Amino acid sequence: MSYRYNPLVGQRLGHARFFQSLYEAAQTTHSNDGFAQHAALQEAIVFELVNTLRAFLSEIADNYGIDPNYCEASLLSSALKQQGIISPEVDEILLSTTNDGWIAALLSEHQVNCNGHQSVSIVTHEPAPLRFISDSIPINKPPKTSSKLWLAELSDLIDRHRDGLVEW
Repeated sequence: MSYRYNPLVGQRLGHARFFQSLYEAAQTTHSNDGFAQHAALQEAIVFELVNTLRAFLSEIADNYGIDPNYCEASLLSSALKQQGIISPEVDEILLSTTNDGWIAALLSEHQVNCNGHQSVSIVTHEPAPLRFISDSIPINKPPKTSSKLWLAELSDLIDRHRDGLVEW
């Protein structure tokens, strides 16, 4: 088993855990304030998790003697098939990316973050009606996200697959 990519995967996973702890601390400290901070931390977690997954796919490729630049599951799967290698690790990851699994949700969230948000609204000259906001309705709450779940799932996936790769 090659250990060249283990530090990179561990570093990325460590960064994701760090940002997750900051996110959870900010959530308890600022219930209605700091929405931008929550969103930025959430984007950082998703970014680190996607890069952890890519680094782990490079680690798998390196272990099977394939070019480590194959850091997408579909490309790595086809490269492994060309060599006649069956990889249960890559098959599991590929299955989760195509069948609305948690990796597909993670990659979708990452794509949304990369596309950015348009914050400019069209200015109209018509007067807008007054809207009254009730105190009982919370506003500016951070969106519900699955970053904690994604972090746990990715950590578990990496641990399970590394154990399998050691046996191989």
